[in-house]
Amino acid sequence: MNKPVKEFGGDKGDGLPAVQRAGIDTVAAGWIIASFVVAGYMIFTHLGLLPLMNPDEGRNASIAWEMQMSGHWLIPTYNGLPYLDKPSLFFKVVAISLSLFGHNEFAARLPSALSSIGILIMVFLFCRREYNLRTAAIAVLIVSTTPLFFAFSRIVIFDMFLTFFVCASIFAGYFAERVKGRIRKRWYIIYALMAGIATLVKGPVGFVLPILVLTIFNYLDGRKGAIRRLLSWGNFLILLGVVLPWFVGVSILRPDFPYYGLVKEVFLRFTTNTFNRSGPFYYYLPIIFGTFIFWSLLLPETAVVFYRQRRRMSSADRLLSVWGVSVIIFFSLSNSKLPGYILTAIIALGILMARIFDVAMKRGGKAEANTVGHGSLYLSILSVIFGVALIVVYISPELIDTWLRHIRNPAVVKSFHSLILPLIFLSAGTAILATIGTVYSNIKAALSAFLLFPLFIPSLILPHVSPILSHRSDRSLAAEVSRLSRGAEVACFRCFPNGLPFYLERTVTLFTGRRGSEMNSNYISFYLSRTAVWPQHIRSTKDFKPWLTTLCKPVFLIVEGSQKQQLDAILGNHHRTMQYLGCDSWGELLAPQGEG
Repeated sequence: MNKPVKEFGGDKGDGLPAVQRAGIDTVAAGWIIASFVVAGYMIFTHLGLLPLMNPDEGRNASIAWEMQMSGHWLIPTYNGLPYLDKPSLFFKVVAISLSLFGHNEFAARLPSALSSIGILIMVFLFCRREYNLRTAAIAVLIVSTTPLFFAFSRIVIFDMFLTFFVCASIFAGYFAERVKGRIRKRWYIIYALMAGIATLVKGPVGFVLPILVLTIFNYLDGRKGAIRRLLSWGNFLILLGVVLPWFVGVSILRPDFPYYGLVKEVFLRFTTNTFNRSGPFYYYLPIIFGTFIFWSLLLPETAVVFYRQRRRMSSADRLLSVWGVSVIIFFSLSNSKLPGYILTAIIALGILMARIFDVAMKRGGKAEANTVGHGSLYLSILSVIFGVALIVVYISPELIDTWLRHIRNPAVVKSFHSLILPLIFLSAGTAILATIGTVYSNIKAALSAFLLFPLFIPSLILPHVSPILSHRSDRSLAAEVSRLSRGAEVACFRCFPNGLPFYLERTVTLFTGRRGSEMNSNYISFYLSRTAVWPQHIRSTKDFKPWLTTLCKPVFLIVEGSQKQQLDAILGNHHRTMQYLGCDSWGELLAPQGEG
């Protein structure tokens, strides 16, 4: 049997009980309601306001739209070409959302938003069972207001959908070892099923992360036989039963997929810089501090407190610590690095910070209270510095005009100007609350200070950010193309605006100089390099001049600024006057020779 472990808590080692089974009183109900109101507000407010950002959102929404139109879910297509960079499950879910809620940004982002709500419910239930209601509510507050979390909950990308199933698998694997008999088997079935579905979302990382976290945790927690049960043949058969039908089906339809998926997407992605996503070993250190924003001020001392009291951790504390550290180290060792890869670790770290706040509030743990107090002091100082800098800019607005002199769009400059005054008041409010938290050791005031700035992002900052981010989207570009093309065929010369198929609701012709690399798809480049006969709407730039001479219908041609001069020389007498479309793109309606 495992030796009992004292719970993490105050300096004397008399920590909080793992489970508090008392009924929900008015105060606890208030915490619960407030936490989920905040979470819903952070995730759903203006969910469809911003245009789809390139390259990821525009590409993913376009693929989902094509799947919706074709009804073919096994092999996704992007602008009519097979797209096997990722499995098809996420695209299918987005396609269903588009069918139910219309062709818009809100519907495209809804699966990510609902996934994040599902994660927060799991976080709440886990903390309620292992700690208490207030820890559960604070964990929901912290995680939902962490920039990396709420940003990925509001974009059309795989990471939040993947994180839901990875978290479900880890929590199920953890609870499996808290019980025995048939209930344990049921939890392990859920663990394997969730890992399998996670694999269908984004590949092998879906089962690697749960196995990694739970194996290390069970070893450190001293659970004899747990690793054997975790890695049992039965669990692997369930996992394979979920994944293999999809893998075999895709391999039959696309015989090149096993090599691409297993060698290029898995082995080479992790071990080489083939996909140009490398970074130093410490890559995630600034990512963690940057994407936690003000919460990051608490991270160093939180880590120190947990390390010093590691021998008195509960099993849940140990799981979360292993979870956060192992995921960060795993992806730090990988040669492919992106911020979203460590999203599950951010959730684990957020729960640990909730533990700090709860212990400081209820039991007055000295180490925990000091951690919150020091974090509040740093937040107060940072807010004052930030506020003073903003005041200087507000007094001298010409500074913004100087910094943004390269931006053509006056709406963007105006948005920057209009943000300054609200940010000054936000900084002042944060500084006041943080100072109260520091001077009077008021933990609730400190928590409010950390929450204040994130709470204003959806309603205050996002509406101003929309024009600023418009240059990273194809929504306005598509509107201009629709207006000027007058229903003509649309062609792109050595460029491919990722969201154009989604916004135009049709495929476009591409003249590529690099085997389709303009589409930002590794598989499409791989596919075109091994295909002798390309589809009619995908052509080499070498064929552009002959194509011009055989035009039999109007074509609206799009080119980026960097390629405009080259295209001007090619067009010759076909060329009239190219119009600026925005987003560094230019366009012209070409008529067949002899017309116009």
